[in-house]
Amino acid sequence: MNADSDDIDDIASFHIEPDMVTVSASPESAKVIRTLVNEAQCYRLLLESVNLGIVIHAADGQLLYINPEAIQIHNPPDDGDDWQAPLDSNDWLVVDGNGKRLSLEEFPAIRALREGRPLQRQTLGIFRVKDRHFRWLEVTAIPHFNEGQSKPAQVLSILRDITDERRDRSLWERLQTLADTGVWEWNRSNGQFYFSPGTLRLLALETAPKSLSACMRLFPAHETQRIACTIEQALNRQESFVLEVQRCNPDGEEQWLRLRGEPDLVDPFASRISGTLENISHEKRVETHLRHQVRTDPLTGLLNRDAIITELEAKLDSDAAELAVLYIDLDRFKQVNDTFGHGFGDQLLQQSAKRLLSAADGHARCARLGGDEFLLLCPGNDEARLVDLAEQVLAEMAALFQIEGQCISISASIGIARAPQDGHEAFLLMQHADTAMYESKRRGSNRWLYYHPEFERRRRQQQRLQADMPIRRAIDNGEISLRYLPQLCAHGSQLLGLEVQLQWQHPENGEVSPGLFLPHVQRSGEIIPLGNWALRQVCLQIRRWRDAGLTPPPVGIDICCHQLAQYRLSEVVGEALAEAGIPGQNLIFEIDEQSLLKQDAMSIAHIDQLRAMGTGFAIDNFGAQHAALNCLQKIPARQLKFSPRWLQNALRSPADAALCRVTLELARTLGLHSVALGVNEAQLLACAQQLPFTQLQGRQLSMPLNAPTLAAQWLQPNGARG
Repeated sequence: MNADSDDIDDIASFHIEPDMVTVSASPESAKVIRTLVNEAQCYRLLLESVNLGIVIHAADGQLLYINPEAIQIHNPPDDGDDWQAPLDSNDWLVVDGNGKRLSLEEFPAIRALREGRPLQRQTLGIFRVKDRHFRWLEVTAIPHFNEGQSKPAQVLSILRDITDERRDRSLWERLQTLADTGVWEWNRSNGQFYFSPGTLRLLALETAPKSLSACMRLFPAHETQRIACTIEQALNRQESFVLEVQRCNPDGEEQWLRLRGEPDLVDPFASRISGTLENISHEKRVETHLRHQVRTDPLTGLLNRDAIITELEAKLDSDAAELAVLYIDLDRFKQVNDTFGHGFGDQLLQQSAKRLLSAADGHARCARLGGDEFLLLCPGNDEARLVDLAEQVLAEMAALFQIEGQCISISASIGIARAPQDGHEAFLLMQHADTAMYESKRRGSNRWLYYHPEFERRRRQQQRLQADMPIRRAIDNGEISLRYLPQLCAHGSQLLGLEVQLQWQHPENGEVSPGLFLPHVQRSGEIIPLGNWALRQVCLQIRRWRDAGLTPPPVGIDICCHQLAQYRLSEVVGEALAEAGIPGQNLIFEIDEQSLLKQDAMSIAHIDQLRAMGTGFAIDNFGAQHAALNCLQKIPARQLKFSPRWLQNALRSPADAALCRVTLELARTLGLHSVALGVNEAQLLACAQQLPFTQLQGRQLSMPLNAPTLAAQWLQPNGARG
């Protein structure tokens, strides 16, 4: 800027150029000139200090002035003066807000010169070809007319760099799209709503509603009052909220939304509230699917044991509850299963489930308890209705089954227990119905019986009379031996535990697997002397290993409901530990999930006594009977041994894998070790190692071993594999 009043003779013009203000004046106008010069200096100072880019072009497109902020926006390279190039230079590419390339005639400055009017807030993107420098700008172009001229002499462009704003807005909009989320705001004072593009998309709207009542019309009547009250309450109390609401989208599809809101705490009128709207329909569908899976028997689609027990407990909790349970067992199912195979047997169970549903006809809840056992839960205990239902079930099961071209004939045995006369607790009522079912089967099957206390006495007597002496002789003859199945770290080869398995080398039949003789031993009552013998042998073997300088991990021993019920259990365990001279910490008693369902006061007392000795507890076959959640409350377990079905299902279904992972995380949170059973194949091993199990057990890792082989292969002084 250059001005000196002493050298100026006449006022002819006044204009601003990039580096000069020229003033012509007569001597008598010196005072006026000084004022004008001062104003020009202030004007230039203002242009160079403002945080907006200012660019002035002549009508022919030549650059007249650019302020420092505009130069910063153009970011000129060190080796050139590209920023001084005219608008029609090929050094720059210019696009509109949608990315469409603009011709010179479409530039805001050129349009303002051509049309002779200001152009407000035009969005441009400028690209420098040389180094790909890029900025988004908001441009306002203002034409300047010299006095008396009809065409602009100059155009002033005001540039605001919106690159960061546009990037943030674009990322936020993409985030809303990817996350199926939107943003909203409501001002109670004027009733105005703001919906982000994501919110409009979620609600299938083009514009935001004009009022709260208009917004509420987007939701069904049963949700409207809840939403409005929640928002009003949040504003009045100045607190945030989270609300899950349901609606139907324009296509009629059910939609679940999670509505979050938080008041503007700096608003002096407490009238503004904003938040997010999230589409959680998929989450709800997964949740419903998982809840259905947790409550449903996967083979038949009926309720599972855990679900029916939960419903039974809920009904019994009500005052003056009157109901009945029908315990149903299929006659000759094992024979069919052994003859035609498990796949055939599964189809028989599926068809049986459909017939049960047909017999119940909506008047009873149907469940599969496991194996070939089913349960019907009937509201009320009207005798005539129960008789009709039981007879209908027998008729359905007696009809021929058509499976794979075969005609199969079976029948059913039913035991009925009623509340309140036969019990007020779910497990007791089911146990009494089970007892009545066994009596029905004893009397020839294909019949039903009401529970009677005499059945209980007769059943125990029958078990004593059926005691099978060959097992006692097998122990005395040395035919029974112990095998130890290693439990390894899920992500390494470290030996963390052992499980004892019984082996019977029959002199005539050869090796008999535990799965064949143990159920018979349990039914006969011989499990108690056999279990006591096995316990003593395990304790003595641990002593021998320790005397040899080895440090075996804790050894798991199966213990069934019959053993838990024996009155001398704690004495037997104490004597075995004392004889071997080992602490209780060397033993973990593994209680099958199904056995936990039949606990009584004596069993619970024995568990407490054994725990006081330092022994640990594990829930074996966890999840096999769908009583998993109930089991966690039964005993102070430190280990969960997951049924092989968990791994098999997780391998087949992502939803089952997700359910397994959630259950394992719950176990970890509760401080429980988790053992995957049945890791018998490479695929199952790979699947188990992708889930958060702590220990693995199965033939893919090791077969059951006798004591010397186990010591040679696995036991070292530090307890790790050699």
